[in-house]
Amino acid sequence: MENIDSSSGVLFPYYDHDTKMVYIAGKGDGNIRYYEIVDEAPWCHYLSQLLTGSPQRGLGCMPKRGLDVRSCEVFRFYKLHATKGLCEPISMIVPRKSEQFQDDLFPDTAAPTPALTAEEWLSGRNRNPVLISMKTGAGARTHKPVSYNSDRSLVTCDRNNERKFLFISQGNLVDYRERLNHNNNNNNDSLHEDTS
Repeated sequence: MENIDSSSGVLFPYYDHDTKMVYIAGKGDGNIRYYEIVDEAPWCHYLSQLLTGSPQRGLGCMPKRGLDVRSCEVFRFYKLHATKGLCEPISMIVPRKSEQFQDDLFPDTAAPTPALTAEEWLSGRNRNPVLISMKTGAGARTHKPVSYNSDRSLVTCDRNNERKFLFISQGNLVDYRERLNHNNNNNNDSLHEDTS
């Protein structure tokens, strides 16, 4: 049994299924401790901790597909500061000299493609997630055929994107002259009434 923290704040665990690491951060604490989970006793090894000067109110994390694999970023937190009212990104980076893709740090991870339809899930079926490589340009891998479109164009389920970009390209400026003239006329009318 190991004492992780002696403060009375709530501990938030964040588990990375791909690298089998657990990050533990306490509410009101400025530290993030990280451990490696293994398949044999003692089951968990303390690795290190990140010490920061200001306490956190809470943390969020970036999905694996959003990490910078070229700089060997294995996890990214978004720290909500308890006192400053700001959200700070905190990157966990493994120091490596090579900028080539590191297979040992970035195994295949869960893809945004669902492995089951809603009907299959409601009927009680279970299936492993669809996996995607973190390597740039790689596609999804699964045990069943899945339609995966690597096209990075915007989703066009309606004409909203079209209208949005048309509006932005016009360089519209808001014209407040009519409103200002109306307000000035009202002010002038009230001044004339006061002097009468």
